[in-house]
Amino acid sequence: MTAPVDRAGARIEAALSQLGAEHEPPPGWENRVLAAVRDEPRHRPWWQFAAPAVVVAAAAVLLVVVVMPPRPRELALDLEFDRQPVTRGDQPDERRVGEIVHATASGGGRNRAIWVYRNELALVIACPRDPICRVSGNAVSVDVVLGTVGEYKILALSSDAALPEPRGNYDADAAAAMRADLTTKPHVLHVR
Repeated sequence: MTAPVDRAGARIEAALSQLGAEHEPPPGWENRVLAAVRDEPRHRPWWQFAAPAVVVAAAAVLLVVVVMPPRPRELALDLEFDRQPVTRGDQPDERRVGEIVHATASGGGRNRAIWVYRNELALVIACPRDPICRVSGNAVSVDVVLGTVGEYKILALSSDAALPEPRGNYDADAAAAMRADLTTKPHVLHVR
């Protein structure tokens, strides 16, 4: 009688050993799990690198615009004429009596002036004090009528400090401007 019980016991043991076999993980499952949890470097999207660069560039622009003062423009003397010049020989700035020269001094320091002399000894116009002068923003301008034959010297001056008053002699006034360390731009016109 032991034979049928042994067979039945063996069958039960075999059935018990197969119990839950459908829930058994497939072979090699440990390697797949370890590969999935391993720390591997991940590739970041391109914008994660670009975003800090944009922030740094914006900070640099803000620093330049807000903190650093704008660099002042160099003093400029612009002359415009009503007529084309008369050119004889080596005299490119030869003009005619009666012409009007529009002179504008811009840029440089906070204070600007235009002084116009005839034949070095006669101060014709001193801007900005003369009533015919125009001051606007960072420029001073005047219209000069070339009334007589001779040499006209137009001197633009600029400084952050107050500008001196001209005395009337070109050489003395230009020397005083150099001693005061003013920025100057001269221009000479020959009127025939």
